[in-house]
Amino acid sequence: MTIISKTLNDLQLISDIQIISDVNNWIDQVGKKRTELNGLEICPYALSNRSKIIIAELPYPDIFRIVDDFTMIIFVDVLYRTHETLKNYSRALRKINSEIIIVIDHVDHPTYVRGVQTNNGKRNTIIFQPKLQASKGRPFMEENGWYGLWSEQDLKRLYAARNIESSSDYE
Repeated sequence: MTIISKTLNDLQLISDIQIISDVNNWIDQVGKKRTELNGLEICPYALSNRSKIIIAELPYPDIFRIVDDFTMIIFVDVLYRTHETLKNYSRALRKINSEIIIVIDHVDHPTYVRGVQTNNGKRNTIIFQPKLQASKGRPFMEENGWYGLWSEQDLKRLYAARNIESSSDYE
């Protein structure tokens, strides 16, 4: 496997209107306040960071390191690879850059919190977020009881579906 350093300008941005619409609809859904979640959102920062989210094509099979600062990149798997293939891909990426949270969202592995679907269900994606960016939101989420919304069973399913070994992969 080749390791390629890329800047954000080198990414193949998605131009397909339907793909962009599917991803943006999912961002709307995870950013919506929900009564089932005590008035909280699945992702409290999805809507406020929308302008800082980059939607790009998954660069496969090359493994690379992003060298720029960014808030979040949603890589869309336009080839609809299997869950196992994306799991292997994300494992390889974690070995290259431990400062980025890498989360799989696969259509065949839906995830839920209190009965509310958390994955987008239409597009396979791998989500990149710098651990430093994610850590900035933790105090708000802890203060507002966000982590208490997840049952142990929901968390196990979430970790398995998204190829997360434990919460330390989010930290």
